[in-house]
Amino acid sequence: MPTALPRAAILFWGLCLACFSTFAQENSLIMGRIDHLGLVKEVEINLNERYLNNKNVVHTAAVSEEGYFVFPLTLHDPQLQTLTYTRYHTLLFLEPRDTLEIITDAYSFPHAIQFEHRSGANNTHLKQYLQQNPTELNALRLKQYRSRGPYWYINAPDMDRLMLASTPKQFRHHMALRKAEALANLDSYVRSHPDALTPSYREFIRTEIIYNWAYHLLLFGDVFRNRYAIDDSFFDFLTEVPLQNGYIGNYWYRHFVQAYLVFQQARQQETPPTEVEQYQLAGTLFTDKARAFLQSEILVRGFRAKQVEALRREYWDFSDHNAYPQFDEKVARVYYQIMKYAAGELAPDFVLTDPNDRPVSLHQYQGQVVYLNFWASWCRPCMAKLEQLRAIQGRLEEAGV
Repeated sequence: MPTALPRAAILFWGLCLACFSTFAQENSLIMGRIDHLGLVKEVEINLNERYLNNKNVVHTAAVSEEGYFVFPLTLHDPQLQTLTYTRYHTLLFLEPRDTLEIITDAYSFPHAIQFEHRSGANNTHLKQYLQQNPTELNALRLKQYRSRGPYWYINAPDMDRLMLASTPKQFRHHMALRKAEALANLDSYVRSHPDALTPSYREFIRTEIIYNWAYHLLLFGDVFRNRYAIDDSFFDFLTEVPLQNGYIGNYWYRHFVQAYLVFQQARQQETPPTEVEQYQLAGTLFTDKARAFLQSEILVRGFRAKQVEALRREYWDFSDHNAYPQFDEKVARVYYQIMKYAAGELAPDFVLTDPNDRPVSLHQYQGQVVYLNFWASWCRPCMAKLEQLRAIQGRLEEAGV
């Protein structure tokens, strides 16, 4: 079992904190010790920042021979991160300007784990919550259901089996009990440990509980409406759900607002909504950071679907009125990436080698028509296409291609 850090470790952490203070960008710190260290001497932290910049940021830290590791991190919002050692994962909570110390054992990770420092109590409670409300960390195991618009619901296997085995009344009752129990356990923990949980974490975990409940009810009612002949009264629970929430770093809140937007649009019109209509409805239903997040998602999705011209006015509107620079950067990056390869733009130069290992650059063919065919040796249709191209290669050359 993990034990408390020895006094000799104080110097190590002192050095870590001193190094941490020299980083201008990093605003949070995770540090820890793994007892009985095996052959694997690396740990990873996965920061899901897709909602900000369409990236999963993975940080890797070396573990010293004594078992110590440290992660200086840059966080924009309070959120959950995934800590990975060997092939096992656990979720951690951290907020900007936070510190967390982890003590665990290589043989019993992630079950035997202790938390200290400012966010220690937060993660102790989180561990208890996740034991009662498990989260599926393997994305490949998630079930997907298409909504009535451009959104895919995701569902963990256990929850999916529960939905398929429950009537609407049974499922609604199960989710109500689950939410009530989680909130009661949180209140009990707060009473037993006054001032242990930070205000930010208490709001975050309440957000987690409420929107986990709301999202899965919305999924059930929308996806299984025909199977169970669900009428509109099932969705009365939506009047209890606050749409505006500052904790955009929360996974379930982000999924709920996306699903809710598409659900409301499907209620208002029979035809599939355009990106412009989605953008406008997001501006009507939501405010502040939730609106910025949703509109940035709609713009990114539209740009990738080659709807740049249709969304140009919305893009300028977003640039003029969005108060959250991180979402500006997210949208702008995709916009300029798409425009870089748009029809009529100058093709980016590159250098490759021909079959005789001689360098060939696109610049050599400036002013000419160039035909590029991308293929792979394992792709049978690609290889068949190569044979067809050989038959017309002479004609292309004669035409100056």
